[in-house]
Amino acid sequence: SRSLAFHPFVHQYRILFCDALTIRAFDLHTGKSKIWHDERDHLKGNVPKVSFPPPPDLRFTLSLGRDCVVARMGTPIVMPPPKEGEKNPPKPPTSSLVCLNLQDQKPRLRWRVTLPESDDPKMFEVTPVGDDNYAYVVVTHQSFGTEITSIRCYPLAGRGKVKAEWTTILSARGAPDNRQSRYLHHFLTLADSTLIHCSSTGAISALNARNGRRLWSVRYHSHVEESPIVPARRDASPAVVVGQRVYVAPIDCDVLMCLDLKTGREIWSRDGVRPQHLLGVGQGRVIFTTTVPIPGIRGVSAADGSDVWYQKGSGSHPPISWGRGLLAGDLILWPTSRRIYALRQIDGEQETTPTLLTGIPTG
Repeated sequence: SRSLAFHPFVHQYRILFCDALTIRAFDLHTGKSKIWHDERDHLKGNVPKVSFPPPPDLRFTLSLGRDCVVARMGTPIVMPPPKEGEKNPPKPPTSSLVCLNLQDQKPRLRWRVTLPESDDPKMFEVTPVGDDNYAYVVVTHQSFGTEITSIRCYPLAGRGKVKAEWTTILSARGAPDNRQSRYLHHFLTLADSTLIHCSSTGAISALNARNGRRLWSVRYHSHVEESPIVPARRDASPAVVVGQRVYVAPIDCDVLMCLDLKTGREIWSRDGVRPQHLLGVGQGRVIFTTTVPIPGIRGVSAADGSDVWYQKGSGSHPPISWGRGLLAGDLILWPTSRRIYALRQIDGEQETTPTLLTGIPTG
């Protein structure tokens, strides 16, 4: 599941997806594809290498605006800061944000933004989140033992050269000497006018999306501080916001937390549950896949975090998640290495409609 890198979306009669260099559109009726954007047309020699199958934890995503699509392009790996006095440090990564028109009009490219060149690694993280007017993205800057994380806001309606509406520095922390490169990026969540950022290094922050003002920050105990070189073995799980509550499962600890959206106050937390994918909230349940104590999918009370149900499948070999599931109506669609399960959100039991998933291949 960690090597399932591509997350396409469907818009009208097209399927759109991207990799490090291109954005492609497939016609749902004919299967024909078109390249909407090729990053190699804008690079001068420093072209990122794209390997298949993708390395574990790499994710390629896109964001849909009112009349546009936004994607992060370029080097997918986040490198550790160069050591002071290091000879022949790695070449700084390249990354960009591109905004394309959804309608068939020329030029397709609305705008493209890059970060200023420097000797220190500086890059956009995963594809931004957005609303009808703005895109919000995480920027990581590595500089001689320090990792600086900031959020930037860009206008979707811009054309040609666009500038950030605002930039807010979230943190500047020392990086351990044995820290490794990573492919797993830091996702944002947008809820109305509030941005939620989970650093997966011991901090969760909320910002006002209109002006970038910090609203609150909370700390939690991070396993990265104990063993920074241990791989995550889990997938990115952006925070989920429902009403005035934030549900978050940082990948650097085994905790599922519920926080107050306005203040960041902890309402409840569950230790040792180790969510793999935080799928959402439905029927009063926080639903997530997990690998402990054995692989399965769980539903806990959204009100207080207490156990409600745990579906581990049947047989001596429990099903293993194979990609990210989703909530649809009052059901959960859970892809596994064997088949796709349709489970009820209320109790985790299988839906009894016999033809619901007929014809969908396994895996």
